[in-house]
Amino acid sequence: IYLVVSIPKLNFYEKSNLIINGKNTKEWGTLLMRFYLPSDSPKIVKATIYIWNRSKKPAYLDDFEMHVLDYTAIKNKKDPLLIIHLNKKAQKKLDKVVRLAKKEGIINQKKWIKAMVFYNSEVYKTKLRIKGDWLDHISGRKKSFRIKIRNNAAFKGMKVFSIQKPSVRHFLDQWLFYGTLRKEGLLAPRYGFVQGKINDDYMGYYAYEEHFEKQLVESAKRRESPILKFSEDAFWDMILKFNEVDSNLFYPIYEAAKILPFNAKKTLKNKVLATEFKIAQNLAFQHKYGLAPFSDIFDVDKAAKFFALVNVFQGWHGLRWHNQRYYYNPILCKLEYVSYDNYVNGDGIYNLFGGRYIYGNFGNVNLLHYKPESIVNLYLLKDSLFRQKYVSYLKKYSSKEFLDSLFAATKTSLEENEKRLLPEYPEAKFNKQRIYENAKAVRKELPEYINRIKQNKYDSLLIPKIKPENYAACVVDERFIPDYLNIYKQNKTTLKAVNYFTDTLIISVVESSKNKEKINDIFIPPFASGDYKRDIKFNLKKVKNVIVKYKNKEYKVPVMQWPEPTAWTPRQELEQNNKFPNEPYYTVSNDSVIFRGKQKISSIILIPAGYKVVFKPGTDIDFVNGGGFLSYSSVFMKGLPNKKIKIHSKDNTAKGFTVLQADSVVFNNVEFKGLNTFDYKGWALSGAVTVYESNVYIESSSFTDNVCEDDLNLVRTNFVLKNSHFSNTFSDAFDSDFSNGIVSHSVFKNLGNDALDFSTSKIDVINCTINSASDKGISGGEASVVKVKNCVIDGANIGIASKDKSNVTVENTIIKDITYGLTAFTKKPEYGPAKIFIENVNISDYVMNHLIEKGSVLVSDGKVIPGIAKNVAKKFY
Repeated sequence: IYLVVSIPKLNFYEKSNLIINGKNTKEWGTLLMRFYLPSDSPKIVKATIYIWNRSKKPAYLDDFEMHVLDYTAIKNKKDPLLIIHLNKKAQKKLDKVVRLAKKEGIINQKKWIKAMVFYNSEVYKTKLRIKGDWLDHISGRKKSFRIKIRNNAAFKGMKVFSIQKPSVRHFLDQWLFYGTLRKEGLLAPRYGFVQGKINDDYMGYYAYEEHFEKQLVESAKRRESPILKFSEDAFWDMILKFNEVDSNLFYPIYEAAKILPFNAKKTLKNKVLATEFKIAQNLAFQHKYGLAPFSDIFDVDKAAKFFALVNVFQGWHGLRWHNQRYYYNPILCKLEYVSYDNYVNGDGIYNLFGGRYIYGNFGNVNLLHYKPESIVNLYLLKDSLFRQKYVSYLKKYSSKEFLDSLFAATKTSLEENEKRLLPEYPEAKFNKQRIYENAKAVRKELPEYINRIKQNKYDSLLIPKIKPENYAACVVDERFIPDYLNIYKQNKTTLKAVNYFTDTLIISVVESSKNKEKINDIFIPPFASGDYKRDIKFNLKKVKNVIVKYKNKEYKVPVMQWPEPTAWTPRQELEQNNKFPNEPYYTVSNDSVIFRGKQKISSIILIPAGYKVVFKPGTDIDFVNGGGFLSYSSVFMKGLPNKKIKIHSKDNTAKGFTVLQADSVVFNNVEFKGLNTFDYKGWALSGAVTVYESNVYIESSSFTDNVCEDDLNLVRTNFVLKNSHFSNTFSDAFDSDFSNGIVSHSVFKNLGNDALDFSTSKIDVINCTINSASDKGISGGEASVVKVKNCVIDGANIGIASKDKSNVTVENTIIKDITYGLTAFTKKPEYGPAKIFIENVNISDYVMNHLIEKGSVLVSDGKVIPGIAKNVAKKFY
């Protein structure tokens, strides 16, 4: 039951279902709503106030009261203020955008303006704009803003973020949901609450929400890589024209939606990111049309976690096609969901099959009546691996034990945030019982869903496909031609035009930012014809737009600076061309894959998940002509001192030794020599030996003469590395990203860059020797915690470096023949200053004992030495 206030003249609409008394639904209760009129409202407006009953049960309204409040938000002296300063010129631009949005009914223009932002004694140069789509983002005193930090700084670790009324994201529900996702290892924006002030006006509390930049994925222990979305331009243009949400049902909006990277300019400028985006675009294209098994497109374990938590929290809104965001995992060559705009606990809003608590648990529903954009998520239900994991996580996350643990862990933070919001928003009172009820409903439905799986209901799903002829009667307003014509740059001389418009279009001109080239008219038939693609040849060095003629008018359409997506990726091609088993090189016995003897391999050995890979003592494999090893199964290499296992490449062409998402990896008495890294048509890793998301044990092994960025790269692992040897590296010896482990009694010698490089890791380095490192002996970065004991560093540019909020502790260690003994500084402003603590450390034969940046600190035998240097990172990067 909702209480609704509608003021059409102001495009104002708000609702509330907050019942502040009444023990159950059969009793009388008080339904409370507090709302704020925009500060620029006329003195007299007509408002309609009514009850909206979404249930089938009757409800009765009585004793209506209305009180006009003199709004004065009360500052919380304990929390710092986020102060936005706008000059008069900026304020006028902002007001113009707001007026236009109120006139049109949606926020269509989003112009950036310059502003100064102050927080906690920090001063930020920023650009900001109105954000959001619906008018709830600009109604009332608080407007929603997207803010970009321009100078070398960050707000709470974020370079780009939004602030908005807490009601827009359903108060504490979204905060808890995002936090739970991140706790479970999934991707979600950082989210919290901050007091705001605009010029001299105190605004109360905003919810801040991180935007889709590299800081989001790095803070969630992922490597920087593109984040993607489907373009919403055509979707919102139709709403703008018809002023109704579901008008898109009659237009090929979904089909025309481009696959776009966030921060496109930076992505395309960076060669690695540009290549990764092209691969990621192909995966998103497959997902859009269900062209490959779901588990072949997504990291299926993380996707199953995400969908299970969406069920328990009722965050369906984030599953709508235009709300979905995807991170490309460059190590797995797969996508992961990035949670966004879930409207958590919003009464199951936008659940395709209403009344169900498990997504996809539906009965006799004729899916052929639905358009593909409505049910794009149903392709995953046909994937048996997803269903298996989905059921497992539904059980886990809907259990009372899981929720009890969650609420115990978040009790203090929940209570603190409630205290922040309640004085201003009584409806922000958190109702954890509602989540328990959701979970109970999920548990109740589970047997039914499991039974549908056993009856093979999902394997035979008939999901509708795109049929261009269905749009034969559709007529799209010609104003929206740029949204329905997709132009891709295939190569240096060819464009691909894809016409989702409802009539033939003519392309007559190709232009760069400075020049135009007249071409012979290219006629592109409409989407409904089925023949709606054409190639366009051009001679300009750079192409930016095409000029389209339609009914004696011209329209400028931007060119996407990447090729049209296809339904294939390097990983899929590799797995298709390297079938398992390939038994000339190994034998398969039950669930074991066994390597033995001496052999030369010129192909990539690929082992799927579900096996145990065993290398017998004395195994000697020479990977030549681009051969390599890639396993999704656990690997056990247990050599003997007199019968070592040798993995090498005499021609230095081996495409690495790689293990991905396996339970266990053991290297004992193994020699890795002369390897290059895995690189297959843009799917590229950095390590001669790479292990990802596995438990790793390495003993008495060596990594020598490898010709790539890292000898050994461990990512998101728990590991032990001891009694091992690294030498003659092209770049880094050992690189640990997002891992926890111990490095002990090992030697690192003649290194092209760093000996030990740690990012967002927790590491103990004990009794190790480093000789002749071209750059750093030991480097802790990106909030790492590193403890160094009883080590010797002899020869390096930097003995030990702590950067970007890392804490490095050094005890009983010798550092000699170096340029800089110790350094602590900030390289990435989203992290901040670093610290080094030393005790009984002997530094000799140096140019500079220590170089500590202002803000960072060195504590030497209990004595605090504050940093005074400036711009230290520029000396080394």
